[in-house]
Amino acid sequence: MSDKWYTYTISAIDYRWELLPTVEETLTKLVSSEDDKREYENKTFRSLSEFLADWKEARAIADDWEGDFVKGPCVFCVPNDIAFRYGFVWKQRNNGLTFVISPVELPHLNEFAY
Repeated sequence: MSDKWYTYTISAIDYRWELLPTVEETLTKLVSSEDDKREYENKTFRSLSEFLADWKEARAIADDWEGDFVKGPCVFCVPNDIAFRYGFVWKQRNNGLTFVISPVELPHLNEFAY
């Protein structure tokens, strides 16, 4: 388990997925948010590289994930002291397990652990 992430495998979340941005939509926003600001080119590259590395790690540490998606993959944010921190959530087709990879502890999800 990563010391950067808290992982949860929980019963199916079936509703309100449409409220969350997808990983692809978030990548598009990261690219376009600094698009015309040359002084931020290095920052944008670091942001993209870090996000992609985090997404790769999230997939790798999801226990019992079979490699498919029925919902998501989506991004959610939690507030921090000076910024928002992102996490990942998705649901697999087989048995509908939902995987939550969070930068902060979400102890209430333990109640729904699979």
